[in-house]
Amino acid sequence: MNRNTLAQLILFTLIAGALLPAAGPSTSQASPEGGPGASSLEPGVTAPDFTLKDSTSVEHSLQSLLKGSKLVIVDFWSTKCPFSRGYEDKLKAIAGDYEGKGVKVLAVMSNQTEGPEDVRQYLEKTPLPYPVVIDPGSKVADRFGAQTTPHIFVLDPSGTIRYVGAIDNGAKEPAGVKPYLRQALDALLAGQAPPEARTRNFGCSIKRKA
Repeated sequence: MNRNTLAQLILFTLIAGALLPAAGPSTSQASPEGGPGASSLEPGVTAPDFTLKDSTSVEHSLQSLLKGSKLVIVDFWSTKCPFSRGYEDKLKAIAGDYEGKGVKVLAVMSNQTEGPEDVRQYLEKTPLPYPVVIDPGSKVADRFGAQTTPHIFVLDPSGTIRYVGAIDNGAKEPAGVKPYLRQALDALLAGQAPPEARTRNFGCSIKRKA
């Protein structure tokens, strides 16, 4: 095997390894990790209730959001992850487009490498139209089986999970984008099952240890 062939093989192996779904928590900051891991809650399962504080110490409970809502989007979120930040405009647009249809959004920051001050400073520069709560010890992320930022869970008023996965398929060209979350919301609001109730989540791994 000549040197060029060996170099190509090594490069292919490294790229392929980087794109594999994450098997668990990682210290990598921005690799496209994720996938339908066995630990994630499945559509049809009742989501665990929780109450968490935002960066100003105001409490937000999942149960209170579900009351009076047709659907609630729980987004596992990060101040630092390029994937999470890169999808903020799309999620803000979704929040605005569907607010009048009874859909609410709650962002959950579960990274133990980020804290309330990081969130507060980030939101001062980049305000969001939905609350961001902080998950000490990643306990809520563990209960949901959330793996990445972003990782989306859509709940109906009973707290049943109806969609799990990504906001879209991550295609770079607009013509190739599959808007999974919008499709799920439209179907559920029309009283139908989502065309895909579970899709492959991708993003930065949730940092469960500081």
